[in-house]
Amino acid sequence: MTSVKLILNGLKFSYPLKMTRNQKIILYDLTNTYFEGSKRNSAIAKRGKSKEKRDDCPLLSLAMAIDSEGFPKRSKIYEGNISEASTLETVLSQISFGDINKRKTIVMDSGIATEENIQKIKPHYDYIAVSRKRPIPYEKWESIDEEKILLRDKKTTLTMKSLEVGDEVYLLCHSEAKEKKERGIIKRRQSKFETELKSLAEGLYQPRKMKNYEKVLEKIGRLKEKYKVGQHYDIKVRRNKNKATSITFSKNSKGQLKSEHVGEYLLRTNRKDLSNREISQVHRSLTMIEASFRSMKSDLGLRPIYHQNDKRSEAHLYISVIAYHFVAAILKQLQGNGINLTWNSVRNVLASRKRVTTTFNTEKGEIISIRTNTAPNLEQAEIYQSFKRLKPAVCDAKHMIKLK
Repeated sequence: MTSVKLILNGLKFSYPLKMTRNQKIILYDLTNTYFEGSKRNSAIAKRGKSKEKRDDCPLLSLAMAIDSEGFPKRSKIYEGNISEASTLETVLSQISFGDINKRKTIVMDSGIATEENIQKIKPHYDYIAVSRKRPIPYEKWESIDEEKILLRDKKTTLTMKSLEVGDEVYLLCHSEAKEKKERGIIKRRQSKFETELKSLAEGLYQPRKMKNYEKVLEKIGRLKEKYKVGQHYDIKVRRNKNKATSITFSKNSKGQLKSEHVGEYLLRTNRKDLSNREISQVHRSLTMIEASFRSMKSDLGLRPIYHQNDKRSEAHLYISVIAYHFVAAILKQLQGNGINLTWNSVRNVLASRKRVTTTFNTEKGEIISIRTNTAPNLEQAEIYQSFKRLKPAVCDAKHMIKLK
């Protein structure tokens, strides 16, 4: 029997878990959640870039490191405007991951994988990260043979090319699923951007619409910042003194070049002992920590925070993270028995089973309550059997309560 130990902002917890633990991989990422209310007097609620598009609200950040099986090993609460890259060293310094003689591999996204962080962790850890820079020109990749693999869904493919540069291996990946998603996002943004530009241009010939040249340029700048596709267009604004007379725009070659590489991402690692397939597989395990954050937000009530007191706000996050530890243990146990469900799916499957209490009065004036459970269906029985907890549907003496 293995005891899972965790540390949450200095508080230690442990619970028994009967499964193999693999702690050679450390997945690290941050998320944030938002407050309802102004939180003007809060020391930790700060405005920043919200991962849920709630930039209008004060935020609180949660950093978390988990192992390759999805179990959180360390979490820490930060202010809402904390820089992701600045949190890595602090969190990793407080993690104990089994045998200290076994070198661990840190897996992180581009927001954390700054050059400074890479150099700091190199003496102590290996790493697999999304590269923030493109040190190899696209032309050099064209002569390298590509390798294709079929992903778990058996429908989409991942194309990979690798190149060794100094003490690192760079892996250029192209994901069909990522390309489809990104193209959809870009298309929607471009459509909205062009609609706004056309409306602005038409307003130049309409009464009570914006015509001042400087204000028109300022408005275009705001649209570029809002939709993030302004670099794909050449925009010309003609003027007559201080009045804008026309707005014309067209897509440029930079936008077309960007379109050719949609769905690509570049990984960097110092693990030269791993194959392309293995590097990619370890990196894709980052989806596990993203799933952890989604579960905490949607299933365990991490968002939003209604508390006004900072200590209560921190306690809100503590409880959500502790709850996720138990959720992770339950899901891992189910996966070991071939049941691959999310926590929300498990709840929905079990929700239809009810406990029925029948109450009646006797001639002596006593109240008797008999409790019975509805019979589990096949899916519910499989879940119970995974924990060896299948309870009979019939009532027994334990379910009978006698009250006066």
